[in-house]
Amino acid sequence: AASAALVYVYYGREDTGLPVPYGSFIEPSEMEIVDSVLRYNRVSGEVETYSLDGGKFLGSSDRCLVGRNIASASRSYARSGRVVFDDRLVAFVYNFWDENAKSRYPEHILNIKSKKELQRRQDLMA
Repeated sequence: AASAALVYVYYGREDTGLPVPYGSFIEPSEMEIVDSVLRYNRVSGEVETYSLDGGKFLGSSDRCLVGRNIASASRSYARSGRVVFDDRLVAFVYNFWDENAKSRYPEHILNIKSKKELQRRQDLMA
């Protein structure tokens, strides 16, 4: 019954954000900027944020910096042996209720690329 109420609160009211530790959850819509690098855009003549996953430019270089900050927080959180999720409800359950949620929902666990990996990918594109 408690989990049904939690699901209703989360999915029934989208504006309700469940509290989760900083870095333990990344919105799926933010993953493109988390896995992004800076790249010269020949069309605009500017250095812009480039999505490694989407293979497209995402806008100004500021977006890449936002993505790096998100990734840094998640790497810091994960250093303690914890996992980062793309679903706020699963992150909430994992952090405050049931650590076995990570084995039941592996499809929601995110793999955050290291700084070295992102730098290597950026250097290959130069």
